[in-house]
Amino acid sequence: MTARPARKKSALSAGPAAVIAPPSVAPAAPPTRAAAPTPPPAAALSRLSIRIDEELLGQIRAAWWYTAATTGTRTMSAWVINALEAQLRRYEVEHNGGQPFSPVDAGEIPRGPR
Repeated sequence: MTARPARKKSALSAGPAAVIAPPSVAPAAPPTRAAAPTPPPAAALSRLSIRIDEELLGQIRAAWWYTAATTGTRTMSAWVINALEAQLRRYEVEHNGGQPFSPVDAGEIPRGPR
């Protein structure tokens, strides 16, 4: 069995520099950052789940995709919301004398087929 070679000594571990401790530094306070402006509260959003014919949904996807660049509508959700709002405004004029419909909570409408 051969003996291990002796460890090499570093020039950095010898001499006065190895035993001199760095001067103690008081911990610095974290830098203060200006508070970011708080965005205005967004309107409360609710989820709407619907079942829709596959072909109609495909046409909706295509309509959004092909018109997004010219209309600036960035998401399909935004496109659908715009379409629903447009239909709502038409129905307000046609069926409610141009006045907004009073909101109805989800639990107030019967579920299932009529």
